[in-house]
Amino acid sequence: MSVISRPAATPNRLEIIIRVLAGYSQSSINKEELLELISPPFLTPDAPEDGPGATAINALAEARVLGLVAEEVGASGVITLTLAEPFRGATPQSLLSYLEPILVGAHTGGNASQADMPKMLTWLLAQDPRTPIDLASNLSSQTEGILNSTALAQQFAYWARFLGYAWHFAGATRWWLVPDPSGALSRHLPSLIGGEGEVQLGSLPERWAAACPVLGGGPDRPFDTSSRQFSRATSLPLLRLEQKRNIRLSRQADAPAVLLAVGNETITYTHVALAQPATARQTSLQTGSE
Repeated sequence: MSVISRPAATPNRLEIIIRVLAGYSQSSINKEELLELISPPFLTPDAPEDGPGATAINALAEARVLGLVAEEVGASGVITLTLAEPFRGATPQSLLSYLEPILVGAHTGGNASQADMPKMLTWLLAQDPRTPIDLASNLSSQTEGILNSTALAQQFAYWARFLGYAWHFAGATRWWLVPDPSGALSRHLPSLIGGEGEVQLGSLPERWAAACPVLGGGPDRPFDTSSRQFSRATSLPLLRLEQKRNIRLSRQADAPAVLLAVGNETITYTHVALAQPATARQTSLQTGSE
C-alpha cells in the first residue's frame, strides 16, 4: 500500500512518530505505549474505548513499510519498535532526504510498493501550472484510477508539497494544486551543477534524471531533444529560482539554446549557474570585483 492510498500516512504524522521515538529514553518502545503517546484517547475521536484509533495504527503501519521503524515480536508476544538507524544520533537524517529516493525513485530502485508516487508526480508535472488542479474534481480518468476520490487527491497533494513538487491553496470549500517543482529543484541544483559553477541548460535533464526522474529526462518524462523546450512545469521553477537570485540564467554565443515556456511565449537561455550567496555578493560589491 502506497502513501497515497493510506490517507493516515501524512508527512507530519510520520515526523511525529520519528520524534517520539528519537526522544524516548530507551532504544525500543512497546508498540501499544507508542500508539498511546501519538494518539491520546482524549484527542482522538476515532479511537475505541479500549485502544488507539485507526489513524495512528495506519500511520504506524506505513512507517514500518517505509523502513522508518523496525518491529520485533518478543517471546511473550509483546511487540516492540525501534527507530531506524538513519534517524538516530547527534545528526539524524531528515525525513525528506530519507524518503525522497524511496518515493520519487520507486520505479528506479526505490520501494516498489510506492510506484504510484512517481507515476502521479509525472502526471502532475505534465499539467499546465496556469490552470490549477481542482482536487475535488473527477481525476480518476486522468490518473489511471489512482486518484479516484477527493481524499486520495488531497493525500497526494500533501506528499507532492512535502517533496517539493507543488503547492496548493484553498477556497471556502475546495483545494487547488499547482505543479511547481521549485522546492525539489532548489535542493538538487547545487549537486547537479557541482564544482563546475555553470553548465549548459540543456544538460540538466540528463543530470537530474537520477535524482529527480519525474522532472524530465527520466524514464517517464524524456526530454524532447528536437524542440529543446522545457515544459511549463519545468520552466516555472527555473524562472522562479532566478527571480529569487538562487540561480543565474544566461545566453552565450555559439551554445545550444533551450526554450523556457512563459505564458504563451518562450524565453531562450543557454546556461545556468548557481548564484553567489548574499554574503559573497556583498563582499564582491564592497571590493569592486563584481
